[in-house]
Amino acid sequence: MSKKDSSGMIPLIPKRCTWADLHPVTQDDSIDASRSWCGPCAISALTGQPQQHAAQWIAKRRRKGTARGVRGTSTGEVRSCLSHAGLHTYRLQSFKPGDRPTLAKWLRKRGPRLRKATCLVNAGDHWIVVKGRKLADSHHWEPVFIKQAHCRRKRVHDVYIVYRDKHKKVQPILRAA
Repeated sequence: MSKKDSSGMIPLIPKRCTWADLHPVTQDDSIDASRSWCGPCAISALTGQPQQHAAQWIAKRRRKGTARGVRGTSTGEVRSCLSHAGLHTYRLQSFKPGDRPTLAKWLRKRGPRLRKATCLVNAGDHWIVVKGRKLADSHHWEPVFIKQAHCRRKRVHDVYIVYRDKHKKVQPILRAA
């Protein structure tokens, strides 16, 4: 990935890959969803699959009972679930406690290449998916314009870019046994 492209810049992702899509957060009506949490909702926004499937997969990985207990997902759990679905993540930025910008400031300062990218942002222990001028999270199931988002004052901890192979589809999170 260190070769420069036609614009003279090092590309963020390999040529065989493309940015992950931003989908509305979906829900499986056959599964009880009394509460939605940001980790499974971010996974749903990136994969297009019901957020309960992500919660069930994480609950199985934790070896704990039901998916209702999935709140407070770790970075490893979210990235592992995305990898299981065929999406690649790469940590692009990590901010130290005194230097953490607000989401609004980070969005303004990101360069033109990052504006085209699909980013998974950990902001104030809250997972947010950003692509272009839209974002989705557990409060905004339909992607909304960034100006309409309620979470713009949260502090950004980490930023991951999310991409997939061009010729491969996103795999189901819960596969038939």
